[in-house]
Amino acid sequence: MDDLALGLWAAQRAKGLGVEFREHVEVERLGRDGVLCTSAGTERFDRIVNVAGPWAGDLLRRSDIGSRNRLDLVRGSHLVVSRPCPSAVLAQVDGGRRIAFILPWKGSTLIGTTEVRQALGEPIACSAEEREYLMRFHDRVMESPLSAGEITSTFAGVRPLVRSSDDPGRATREYEIERSGAVLTVFGGKWTTARSLGQKVAEAVERG
Repeated sequence: MDDLALGLWAAQRAKGLGVEFREHVEVERLGRDGVLCTSAGTERFDRIVNVAGPWAGDLLRRSDIGSRNRLDLVRGSHLVVSRPCPSAVLAQVDGGRRIAFILPWKGSTLIGTTEVRQALGEPIACSAEEREYLMRFHDRVMESPLSAGEITSTFAGVRPLVRSSDDPGRATREYEIERSGAVLTVFGGKWTTARSLGQKVAEAVERG
């Protein structure tokens, strides 16, 4: 999937339903009483939903709001290579339990993904080690070895996993919804469960 395109589509749908967007405004602090402090000023709301993804826990800490949940931030990196991909491949990574993929991608080939613990202050980008890891995976399952010159681009994202294991590969992919006064915070979550999660958050807001 193209997560950027899907996110922009969802935003346009929300705007069409009357949702107001305030872009390039930093959220500085949340209040249990519904006060929201941003770089544009201070406002009060009946409910605040903290869906800041990897930054959700950090925002609570800066707001002096305690939490029973902790996030495990795990980076997943990908390679886009110029050669065509005739069919999708899912295979186990050599020497581990993980499954990685090689997929057709907009006329090219997409190889992913990795699982590397990430700190909030670190760049969200494919490292040299991850690049080599994904190239080794490709060469193990495909007949023709991949050259570095075929890599046209790389990209990475951070998964905000609910901390449940010392091994990020074993961490739960489920989500948690936590309330503190007027603030609802979502820990975890992913695209494939976004619709059901959104419905549960809406129900929690309505319950008051």
